[in-house]
Amino acid sequence: MRPPSLYQIVTLLLCSLGAAACLNACGDSTRPPITPFSPDTCSSVYGPLPSFHLSPTWSSLGVIAYRDNGIACIDTGGIYGVAPDSVGIWTLDLSTGTAQRILSDGYTPDWSPNGMRLAFERNWDLYAANSDGSNVTLIVSEGVSLAPRWSPDGHLIAFHSSAGVPTHFATWIARADGSARRRIAEDGRCASWSPDQKSLVFIGGAGPLAGSPSGIVEYRLADGTFHVLLAAETGLLSPPRYSPDGTKIAFGLRERLACHPFQLWVMDADGKNPQRLTEEGGAEPAWSPDGTRIAFVRANPWDEGSGSGLLWVIDPDTRVSKQVTWQLTPVCD
Repeated sequence: MRPPSLYQIVTLLLCSLGAAACLNACGDSTRPPITPFSPDTCSSVYGPLPSFHLSPTWSSLGVIAYRDNGIACIDTGGIYGVAPDSVGIWTLDLSTGTAQRILSDGYTPDWSPNGMRLAFERNWDLYAANSDGSNVTLIVSEGVSLAPRWSPDGHLIAFHSSAGVPTHFATWIARADGSARRRIAEDGRCASWSPDQKSLVFIGGAGPLAGSPSGIVEYRLADGTFHVLLAAETGLLSPPRYSPDGTKIAFGLRERLACHPFQLWVMDADGKNPQRLTEEGGAEPAWSPDGTRIAFVRANPWDEGSGSGLLWVIDPDTRVSKQVTWQLTPVCD
């Protein structure tokens, strides 16, 4: 196990909760309107609450996998205790309500197209395992490599890594076994494949070099071109995800203040018609196989009573949501 550096610890969080920053001034024409957020809500007796569950991914077989941080109790000031038996990657069958831990360690899981394998990150390397957690195989061990995403045909993975660029993340593509790696964007993270496998969207810069205009960016594999779909500072965004039919992209976006929660949004695949779906926090979307529902993290660290930091499912048409994971949070002794 490689010892983590401070840089690694900080950057590991970027795909889940982001960081406070100002919106790109060049992005006003594509920035969705946002209802003002009251500074009065930026307080809690427990301080900013941690996220209990992260990174949902919905398999073609209808099973949700996610990261459980194992948080067992919370004390004032945001201090919390961890239950080791809960930490790791879990699966949830919504049809039965059955949840089980399949891996004792791991982050950012993603299902293979057939739902039989799961790619994930552990100790800044990328792995794959069977759907029950067996047969763990190393895929990539170079730099800080995070957030693997299977291509629709199952032959490739996209991920972001600090390999060769230790000061920031670049977006990479490799074969599913980790071979034939190539860097496609010098500044990018949290990539998602289009269903036709012709494009990727990611958070980062719209060009092969660092410092390009930033936001949610589309990369077209056929000609290697970049297109900004939503202009914003990257720390204000959570991972974008194509809908199963490729017509929509779901993502999380938040305002400038550090205490403002992410909200869940959906826009057309060309970046037009952005619409906010949530009012009480939402990030890290994962579409259901039929595209009728979206699993997400209700990411509002200042709200003690709304199921924050847990998984919810929303109907993007009716905007009706329901909580699907729970966590007991007694005060630590």
